[in-house]
Amino acid sequence: MLPAVLSASVTVMNSDENGVSFRYIPGEIRLANGVDGRQTVDFDDADHFAEPGQLDLPGKVVRVGIPQAGGVRVSVRTGSERKLQSVRLSTVPHLSWDGDSSRYDRLPTKGGVLPQVPVELGPTEVLRRIRFVTLRLSPCRCDPETGALSHYEWLDVSLAFERKPQRHDDADPLDGAVASMLLNGQAALDWKLDWPGAAVSQLASAEPVAQFERSPNWLRIRVDSTGIYSIIGSELAAAGVQLLGLDPTTLALYNVGEHEPNVSYPDSMMEIPVLVQGEADGRLDPADRILFYGLGPGHWVGRCSAYVKNYFTRHNVYWLTWGGTKGSRIPATPGPDSTDAPLIHIGRGRLHQERDLDCPARSGLLWIWTRLFKAADQDVATLDVPLDAVYPVQVSRLAGRFMADAGGNQLSVLLNHRPVAAYEVGESPPSNPFDFAAGTTLPVNFGRNVLTFELRGVGQKNIYLDYVEVDYRRRLSLYDGQLHFLQDDTGRFRFCIQDARERPLALDVTDPYTPTMNSSMEWSGDTARLSLRLNRPAEIVVSGASQFLAPAGMELRRPGQLRSSGLRVD
Repeated sequence: MLPAVLSASVTVMNSDENGVSFRYIPGEIRLANGVDGRQTVDFDDADHFAEPGQLDLPGKVVRVGIPQAGGVRVSVRTGSERKLQSVRLSTVPHLSWDGDSSRYDRLPTKGGVLPQVPVELGPTEVLRRIRFVTLRLSPCRCDPETGALSHYEWLDVSLAFERKPQRHDDADPLDGAVASMLLNGQAALDWKLDWPGAAVSQLASAEPVAQFERSPNWLRIRVDSTGIYSIIGSELAAAGVQLLGLDPTTLALYNVGEHEPNVSYPDSMMEIPVLVQGEADGRLDPADRILFYGLGPGHWVGRCSAYVKNYFTRHNVYWLTWGGTKGSRIPATPGPDSTDAPLIHIGRGRLHQERDLDCPARSGLLWIWTRLFKAADQDVATLDVPLDAVYPVQVSRLAGRFMADAGGNQLSVLLNHRPVAAYEVGESPPSNPFDFAAGTTLPVNFGRNVLTFELRGVGQKNIYLDYVEVDYRRRLSLYDGQLHFLQDDTGRFRFCIQDARERPLALDVTDPYTPTMNSSMEWSGDTARLSLRLNRPAEIVVSGASQFLAPAGMELRRPGQLRSSGLRVD
């Protein structure tokens, strides 16, 4: 976080287009008793920026705005160095990830006086189009071998710019906040970079366009799980959409796609093809249906090769718009002649099972499923995890993640009370968790299957389950909802899908953002046969109409209504 105000002990002596110079006075240095006879150093408005295990020597962080191009040269003069008594300084403790305990490293005995320089220059960064650098000022010095502690009465720091700035007078709504974060904030406000080029939309025209200028009509759709979603016209009307005069061919769906959670969203959204049943008559009637494949906030990518976890929201958001250009549709491809192809009743499934039920550190960032605790007087502690695998025929791999705040944990893994693997789990903090994976050919039950963890060891033991994953072969059935399966081979195939009480819809979602539809599904009684020609390994989803998912919520919105298009801020 950038500080909102600067310390009064930082005094700017000169600031212009050539550079900035200032004096930093730390003030009175105070010593206090810490843990195990160690001492801590502090002074007014100090910043403690040392990492765990390093000497806890405080300093001061300041930020300086710099011109649009070029680097900076830093020089420093120090005031008189005052010697303090020999001390046994504390290091920054390593806190356990649940916040209940801490440990301290031994003091370094080699390496000379620390820090080696009183001023450290950080990398160039950009905030609201203003370039800036961060300076870490260290007025205190310590020799860990002798315990000698000293500090400078003041530091005079000068930054010389390699190039002069170009003046840009365009205002920004956040100018006041940015100026307060920089030592030369008022001057740096006039040194903004040019705006980057306009984002290129993913419309067919590929012309630069403001994201939300595609249409004046936007409906926010929230989804909480992965599958085929359905919205009928009457549900749109209930959400406030005027069906009268709406051209269904202009219905289009957008999503931000894959991106790193908790950072800025991409500059443009990607269009997601949809299927609009009933649009041929040019009207959107109350019974007409919009279908699309939606990804939950946590979802598989790359044919279930990696699981994307989003810790910051319970919903993924799709945007439905209309009244602009024609929207993209899910293409339909006829199946091949596969009368001589083998009939397949089994597919491969992959399960990621995770429950974010507890946050031991109370930070809101590190969530776990549950804790497995063994008291000192117990021989073994047991945790049973019922698996959500649907109609499994055989399990081929079990995997998962644990964390432990101490070592000596003897962990056994069992499937339906039969041993699978045993592990010795050492100290495993969140930064270095214990990941296990075990192959198995044990038989499984058609219905309930239980993964059991047994914890042993000397004394009290405490480990935390994050998630489990299961690779398994499954029966192709719609009995318990939508069917997801993987096909690893290529060629012509006929898939026999049981418990199909209605004609199902099948989508190839190998790329979940560009699904394709098979238009030649055969259906008779409670059995459907899906013929596919696959040129690559594929991921397939099948669903009956009564099994389509419903959005968690839909609301009309007016995104992108800028307060001023010139300021480029909402």
